[in-house]
Amino acid sequence: MKKLQVLFVILLCSACSKEQSNSDKKKHIAGYWEIEQVLFKGKKKEYSISNTVDLFYLENETSGYRKKVTPTIDGKFLGNENESTIELVTKNDSLFISYKNKIATWDEYVKKADSSSMVLLNDRGLQYHYKRYESLDLSNEKTN
Repeated sequence: MKKLQVLFVILLCSACSKEQSNSDKKKHIAGYWEIEQVLFKGKKKEYSISNTVDLFYLENETSGYRKKVTPTIDGKFLGNENESTIELVTKNDSLFISYKNKIATWDEYVKKADSSSMVLLNDRGLQYHYKRYESLDLSNEKTN
């Protein structure tokens, strides 16, 4: 009976540790993302407040653009013309976002992307942790 319990625990752990599929990651990339922290060589830089948000916009399943935007108090966003085209690319069974703008081209590995968080890793070892942007809801504020 103990052997059966141990086997069950091992199977449960292996099922829980399965890596997220690339198709599942792709479903969650589009949208507004707020940087939470950046990890590099064991050091962590936290971003408690940021006045810009990264917009990942997909025109189809694999291509679109990324742009820095600034949220406004009325729930809209201000942006500029500086944007990078993006393409979702699978290399060696791993999902990457390939960026291109007027200055450079680069890739970031999509380590995780779900409904609430996203983790991107670049070739210099920087790991970007994002949380899904939530606008301020001022509609329930009490006025005196």
